[in-house]
Amino acid sequence: MPSLVESTTRDSMNQKVAGRDDVTGEKLIQRDNDSEKTWRKRMAKFEETSTGLLNFYKQKQAASVVVVRGHSSDEISPQIFDDIDPKVYLI
Repeated sequence: MPSLVESTTRDSMNQKVAGRDDVTGEKLIQRDNDSEKTWRKRMAKFEETSTGLLNFYKQKQAASVVVVRGHSSDEISPQIFDDIDPKVYLI
């Protein structure tokens, strides 16, 4: 999987007009909090705060934890729906 910087660079290189949104034409800006460093900090905090909860549910009921793998919603969503659909009943 490419790093955030590699993805951003690759996406920037594919723009129709450099520095402009391909759909709206608006000027693209990068916020101070929109950086790889900030993203890594957020992910570390997420892992720190979610690990305990995840372990709790793994111990309580393994069926309540679904492990999915992927890099986009197109890859991840079908895995989630495949697991959830058989468990949801419409009344």
